[in-house]
Amino acid sequence: MILPRKLIIALAILLAASSGWSARAGNDSIKFYVFEASYEDALFDLGEALTNKGLVINNTANVADMLNRTAKDVGATKTVYKKGKVLEFCSASLSRAAMEADALNMAFCPYTMFVYETTADPGKITVGYKILNGAKNPTSQKALDAVNKIMDEMVREAAGLD
Repeated sequence: MILPRKLIIALAILLAASSGWSARAGNDSIKFYVFEASYEDALFDLGEALTNKGLVINNTANVADMLNRTAKDVGATKTVYKKGKVLEFCSASLSRAAMEADALNMAFCPYTMFVYETTADPGKITVGYKILNGAKNPTSQKALDAVNKIMDEMVREAAGLD
């Protein structure tokens, strides 16, 4: 029996969401992990992962709070997130390598990682980051890959995968 393509995709997504498997958005621009935990623990663990790498959070964007606060102003009828934040950080050594390889790489700084819990799936936490790609030379991509690697290590630590 051959399963319809949409059913296969739906089953793969369900499997990924239930197993903590990593997945990427359609154009390989986002890497994320879904797991069961409390949001507060996941946020704390992501902050600790940053600290464990010797990094500091520059800013915390309270994205879920902003959406909830402005919902009436924009006529929203859906609450997407129970909680959700974006953590911004920088690394002097990684940033220098990236920007020496290509000054345009400043566009990627500060680097960001996110953590959220949706209203649709309470108790399921998603952590991830935007994959830095599109460098115009191999040296630049190598520098961006180093940033991607450290972000992946941190979100995996927060997800309890390392």
